[in-house]
Amino acid sequence: MTAKEYLNRYRRLNAYIDCKVEEVAQLRELATRLKPSAMFDKNGNTTDKVGRTVAKIVDLEAEINSQIDELIIIREEIVKTIEQVQDERLRAILTKRYINGDKWEQIAVDMSIDLRFIYRLHGRALQKIKIDH
Repeated sequence: MTAKEYLNRYRRLNAYIDCKVEEVAQLRELATRLKPSAMFDKNGNTTDKVGRTVAKIVDLEAEINSQIDELIIIREEIVKTIEQVQDERLRAILTKRYINGDKWEQIAVDMSIDLRFIYRLHGRALQKIKIDH
């Protein structure tokens, strides 16, 4: 695993969790829209669509909570790894990009550094990363 892949784990998992949270919101909305007529199948037998939907929501929320626990661990690992970089400016770039999720253009503006130079500094910063895992 490259330094960049290692650092991107936090952002990727965070984005995945956001998708799951959105999925839960959609399921909640769906559950509130189910009509009583939707609780019977074509043969007139009762179905528990609300119950199944609620069960899916509960399962997804448990999965999200587990992934949030993992996200916190990954974040702590990455923060510790970034803190080992001696150069303050390089640390700031890595933190802004991989922890805060800032876009390159925003990092350049925030740090008052030309965008192309931010890319170069980022490359230097990645070379300083030592992955113990």
